[in-house]
Amino acid sequence: MQLVKRHVIKPNHRFYREADRLSWLCKNLYNSANYIYRQNFFASQQTNALAVDRGFKTSPDYKALPAKVAQSTLGLLLKAGTSYDRAVRNYQEDPTKFKAAPKIPHYKGSRDRKREEGRYVVVFNCQAVRKRAFKKGYARPSGTNIWLPSKVTSILEIRIVPKVGCYVVEVVYEKLEQPLQVNQRVAADLGLNNLATLTYNVPGLVPTIFDGRAVKSTNQYCNQVSSVLKSLLPAAQKTSIKLAKLWHKRNCKVDYYLHMTSSAIIKELVNHQIGLLAIGWKQDFKDGIKTGKVNNQNFACIPHRRFVQMLQYKGQIVGIKVVLVEERRVTHPNVQPGIGNQSNNIPTT
Repeated sequence: MQLVKRHVIKPNHRFYREADRLSWLCKNLYNSANYIYRQNFFASQQTNALAVDRGFKTSPDYKALPAKVAQSTLGLLLKAGTSYDRAVRNYQEDPTKFKAAPKIPHYKGSRDRKREEGRYVVVFNCQAVRKRAFKKGYARPSGTNIWLPSKVTSILEIRIVPKVGCYVVEVVYEKLEQPLQVNQRVAADLGLNNLATLTYNVPGLVPTIFDGRAVKSTNQYCNQVSSVLKSLLPAAQKTSIKLAKLWHKRNCKVDYYLHMTSSAIIKELVNHQIGLLAIGWKQDFKDGIKTGKVNNQNFACIPHRRFVQMLQYKGQIVGIKVVLVEERRVTHPNVQPGIGNQSNNIPTT
């Protein structure tokens, strides 16, 4: 399984300027190649991202980056173009599968497309990682002055991801899964105030509730401050740097709460030797909910999908299988489906 170790590089960090320079150069290369890709599409209504990749290796933007990084950047454009082509064909066959028509890959940066603005992700594959530094316990992308401590046994990829006010260096590595041979099972119901309620099929184990009010409070505060900041903006402006930083901080806090809760759930399942976690789920269950303006906003802002993904990969590491089933089918002799939501006045899906 592939996992990610994250290092946050803030403006006062010694590697911030290097990360910013590389991200800016990758943005220039991506936008230059994307311009040719888009012009070919508008002229012939056909896309050929592979031709762009082959014909762009002599450009100044390509040569400004390490060869492996430039190839990875063009590879991301190739992947975006291939996905767009596939989406267009599927949309023409059955538009009901989409909420809107697919859009061609756009440029990275601001709306006025100033060259000095905008940043893009920097990707170093396993061949662009210094082997000597890795043996000493450091993750160092080739051709850079970035040294980051790392305890992983193998590095598949290093990414420099631009965020609002910082950069996140992601070290992608692989970890083996541990099998857990047990028969006990547990069912989980997701909610608002009660983020997750677990009910067991093991005699003597009472249902466990994991509090979700911290995530709810974070969302409420962010929505309130966001409303005030938006009221101060000009009519034609929809966002600002303060708004972007506010939501970035909110996302970091919510991720922290979700990681802590998901880790606590998996740890409890391991302690009780439970090998299967069934989560009540229904696709698009948040669309069209009518529980009042306040409850709609609170419930829709909880990233339940991300929470489930955390449970899935953390469970897979220790040998716990996490499955999604229609919530109406999640039954227990002592607990009715949706009991974790009754105190929140949110109907079960």
